[in-house]
Amino acid sequence: MTALRPALAASAAALLLLMVAATAANAQTAEPQLATATSPGADTPTVPASPAHASVSERTSPALKDRPPPTLEERPPPALVKSPPSVPEDRPSINSRSHANANETTDATAAKMDVQQAAVTPLAASSGPPGFIGCFGDDNYRSLPLKIGDDSQMNSAACRRLALAQNLPYFGTQLGNQCWAGNSLERAKRYGPADGECTMRCAVSPNRPEHCGNAWRNSLYYTCATGFLHENACVDTCPTGTKIGDRVCFTCPGQCAECSSATSCSSCKKGFNLVDNERCEPLGWLGCFIDDASDPYYRRLPTQLSSDPAVNMTSAACRKLARAQNLPYFGTQNGYECWAGSDLERAQRYGSYDVCTVQCTGSSLEYCGATRTDGYSWSANSLYSTCATGLFHKKACVDACPTGTYASGRACFTCPRQCAECSSATTCSSCKTGFNLVDDERCEGPGSIGCFFDYTANEEEAALPTKLSSDPAVRMTSAVCRRLALAKNLPYFGTRNGYECWAGSSLQKAGWNGRADGECNAACTGSSLEACGSPTSEDSSWGTISIYSTCITGLVHRKTCVDTCPTGTYLGDGACIACPRQCAECSSATSCSSCKKGFNLVDDQRCERPGFIGCFLDNTEAEEVRALPTRLSSDPAVKMSSAVCRRLALAQSLPYFATQNGSECWAGSDLGRAKETGPADGECTAACTGSSLEDCGGAPDPDYWYGVNSLYYTCATGFFHNKACVDACPTGTFPNKGVCVALPTDCAPEDICGIDVTCNCDCVGFCGDSCNEECGCGTDYCPNGASVMRAKAAAAQASAAPTEGSVRKTNKA
Repeated sequence: MTALRPALAASAAALLLLMVAATAANAQTAEPQLATATSPGADTPTVPASPAHASVSERTSPALKDRPPPTLEERPPPALVKSPPSVPEDRPSINSRSHANANETTDATAAKMDVQQAAVTPLAASSGPPGFIGCFGDDNYRSLPLKIGDDSQMNSAACRRLALAQNLPYFGTQLGNQCWAGNSLERAKRYGPADGECTMRCAVSPNRPEHCGNAWRNSLYYTCATGFLHENACVDTCPTGTKIGDRVCFTCPGQCAECSSATSCSSCKKGFNLVDNERCEPLGWLGCFIDDASDPYYRRLPTQLSSDPAVNMTSAACRKLARAQNLPYFGTQNGYECWAGSDLERAQRYGSYDVCTVQCTGSSLEYCGATRTDGYSWSANSLYSTCATGLFHKKACVDACPTGTYASGRACFTCPRQCAECSSATTCSSCKTGFNLVDDERCEGPGSIGCFFDYTANEEEAALPTKLSSDPAVRMTSAVCRRLALAKNLPYFGTRNGYECWAGSSLQKAGWNGRADGECNAACTGSSLEACGSPTSEDSSWGTISIYSTCITGLVHRKTCVDTCPTGTYLGDGACIACPRQCAECSSATSCSSCKKGFNLVDDQRCERPGFIGCFLDNTEAEEVRALPTRLSSDPAVKMSSAVCRRLALAQSLPYFATQNGSECWAGSDLGRAKETGPADGECTAACTGSSLEDCGGAPDPDYWYGVNSLYYTCATGFFHNKACVDACPTGTFPNKGVCVALPTDCAPEDICGIDVTCNCDCVGFCGDSCNEECGCGTDYCPNGASVMRAKAAAAQASAAPTEGSVRKTNKA
């Protein structure tokens, strides 16, 4: 009985050990499949067999699907999701995490094992096979993502062989019989050390002093205890094209010839440039930029050069196509498409984003943009400049842009047509022959005023109303149109629709229509350097017209250009305009400064024939109701003028006459009647048949029985008396409205109210005070009236009274 106690004790101890192992196994969650399967709880993508591609496989491209399509060209693309969800930061640490089943079972069993405690004493954490790193925690999101072994023969050597076969640089044993591996040491240590907690012996040899982790604990190792893991073997040094990691040779990024880390290249493979001393990019790379594939109009690079999936597309292949089309920028998209354009700002308008992850069909080292998401319009271009270095010009790469071009972005662009040299599309520094530099920035044809909108549906409403040429066969230029305008003595002209020539005497309508800067883009049929307005739209009544001054300097006068306007003309709108016919000199169309012979200057501004009273309406219904009832001439053959009609009126002893309808002469003796129908200022426009300097009234209106008289005094100066003109009315008469009127027989001369031509009252037949009372003319207009008589009487009375001096003289006498 005594002999059995040691044996029973040993059996009990062995049973307790089996219970501890079973309890710990139940505590650990169910494991995933072996080999390359990923832990069910993990959100890390599967690591390929070769660690060289690990960085690519773990990169998650942001989805384009979540971005709604734009509504306008200028709409910015919506934000994209850029990275996979990170591991929750509130995941419990290794020291705080509760492994209820394992810990509770272990604690319960430990209380019963005091007799056999020496048999299960754990090894020191620092001890272990070659390559041992330490004991580290684990969790559902696995620190070593690949489970590569799970059997009863597990130990570090067995797990190392499995890891080496899959070219994985780090492995760990767990729970006595599991083998896990990965290619990131940082991830393997992410849950922190668990020193002293890897206490479960390896399954293959329980009596050997080796532990294989524990529940949620990894005994972590380097696959290569010495040297570096490279292509399923351990080597002393990493070869060219790889980088040294933690006991591993990682393949450099695809474009790198040599590298110092997974993200830092030191030299590049052929066809790639080293950027920022750390990364290799294809030649001419500008970045990854969003594109709108919904419609060709919205494409950031509008010219499609290739869309055949069978083409082995690369940046080099697309570059050749772009250069052949003389396009300075190109982009690859969808793995095999090639697009190009000339506007860098447009190509980059929607912004850059790191979504160009589709491998090119022609190179495993390059990405060719992104793929359009089903149901959405967004994609992305891998954008390049056609010239990797220098500037693109005429299908070649140059170091500097030649004369006549300017640099913008990575390309040379032709200067505006008239520029000899320029610094931008809108700034010229010198001009070609025949053009002038304006405002130190643009070249314009001589006399250019600008580009204006033009109404093309109605010639009367056009900016310049006179059409001079509209033949498409004419080789139109500004010089050709200028000659046509000068021949018509018109100060302004314009070219339109590439070949039309228009002219006019005013810019008023052009000003109303407004400027159209930059819209005159139709090349002239006679010159590739000039723009002749713009083509007229078929569905619009509006176009544009290039307007010029006919005289580049000076003013138009009699179909020539002069520096100053000669005598007899005044400065008008771009031209010398003839003064009114009667003016010898003038400052405007209405202001004369001197008159031609036979005319008098009135009010310092107009010239009139002597005796002119004004322009008045006439009732032409019948002669008895005429303003001037006596017809003196109506023969159109008569060369009528005011002088001719004056002689006829004087012969008839009629004090007033008028010319009408260019050739008629009428007269009368009643000025009030002559004016009764009313004034017609500005309507005497019928040229006299006998004088180009005069207007003889106006033509009668047959619908209203009215004509227009140019009304005159028969005596231009002095007074009319006995069929003659006298300077002063003789004794027995007094002046009244330009006529000498006989004195009333019952009035003394000093009592007569003498009415001069400025008084509109008719005082004939009234004497003294009755004259003023009847006519209402004051003493200013009736100097011989009663007030004057009273003044004379007062003066006579004063002269009859003795003065103070005379009284003194009388007294002294």
